[in-house]
Amino acid sequence: MIPGRGKKAEFVAGPIVGARMSKLQDSDDRVVQLLPHRKTAIEVGGYAGVSFHQLTNPYDTLSLHLDVLHDVNGAHKSTTFDPSIEFSTPLSRRSRRYSAKRVPSAISRVHAGR
Repeated sequence: MIPGRGKKAEFVAGPIVGARMSKLQDSDDRVVQLLPHRKTAIEVGGYAGVSFHQLTNPYDTLSLHLDVLHDVNGAHKSTTFDPSIEFSTPLSRRSRRYSAKRVPSAISRVHAGR
């Protein structure tokens, strides 16, 4: 069965819960280990997206998605937005995915040790 077959558009949405952990403990780099320990961020949010089918042929899909996560335990006191766009077709050997993440400066300061 081919997902989305017979439908021109599909909508998806749901919850996301995650942890953004400091990766400093896993590093073997002595300089990285000198950075201060940072609190693990507990992030809660959701995702939403839409997929369009059969744009250029009967099997292709163009998907647009947005993930939004908010720090609920005060580790970085920010919200992240992660949009993505993907085009795929089984008639070619390639699938393209483009995404960009807007990371507030508070997260980069907290998790980079600045």
